Amino acid sequence: GRKGNVPYGTLTTIHESPLRFGLIYIGTDDGLVHVSKDGGYSFTNISRGLPEHLWVSRVIASAHDTATVFVSLNGYRWDNFTSYLYQSTDYGKTWKRIGLNLPAEPVNVIRDDPENPNLIYAGTDHSLYVSIDKGQTFMAFSSGLADAPVHDLVIHPREKEIIIGTHGRSIYIASVKELQQLHDSILRKDLYFFTIDELRWNKNRGRIFSKWFQKPEKPIRIPYWSRTDEVREITIQTESGVVLKTITDTASAGISYADYDLSVDSTAAAAYYKECSDKKSIPKDFEWKQQDDGRYYLLPGKYIITAGREKTTLIIKEARQ
Repeated sequence: GRKGNVPYGTLTTIHESPLRFGLIYIGTDDGLVHVSKDGGYSFTNISRGLPEHLWVSRVIASAHDTATVFVSLNGYRWDNFTSYLYQSTDYGKTWKRIGLNLPAEPVNVIRDDPENPNLIYAGTDHSLYVSIDKGQTFMAFSSGLADAPVHDLVIHPREKEIIIGTHGRSIYIASVKELQQLHDSILRKDLYFFTIDELRWNKNRGRIFSKWFQKPEKPIRIPYWSRTDEVREITIQTESGVVLKTITDTASAGISYADYDLSVDSTAAAAYYKECSDKKSIPKDFEWKQQDDGRYYLLPGKYIITAGREKTTLIIKEARQ
């Protein structure tokens, strides 16, 4: 019903609850949000408590609670660059503003994580932000992301990745596997190691076949949570306690990743070789020795990664012949 040179009456966003069939929310270009609980036969205006005459950029029914819904609005068309994010836990009867620490950037999309109910993502005209406390505070999630409007977000449930659609800068993909695991029990810890995926042993690691066509070997990443900015000493050792490598990593408060190239310090090579020989864990027809790049590398087996009293395991399986 709002008058103007162009009549305001366009639906800009629609979303059906993933938890309840027929629970549908819609948003329009004049700031109205409606809900239907009967599959679209009837709609109720639930805009009371939201700022008026803005563009509803996204409305999302929660993936965890039937009564919870999120709304993002923007007003850049009227030179209003305030970030507007709202949450309702009663089907839109009342609204609470969230993301108060977001910068003055129009918000284009909001999405809650399908795995972790505390995790919320917001895409603005300049960046991507993430909240680990149900929207009370947001932090930038933009390392390696172009400074361009983020128009859409999808969280892939199997791959545990976020797919980011931007304006003029194509698509970006980032892992959210560790973010999804950030529950209160982890956040209270000073240090926590996340699970490392099993690796397949590569007998040719460290060998140089050609200086012209050889691809550089990528290190594995050891993901961990650190409550403070701190230099961390991470050790890799056998199950019996033989220390094979020590890594020094500068952690930032939050999730950090320590790179490890799977090498064994030369000072530990003799003890490691003896243990593998005694356990008969050296693969058949493979001679364990210093490789072409001058390093020794891990054999198939189970290894313990530690820092302080926290630890996790690294499993390397022999590739099938």
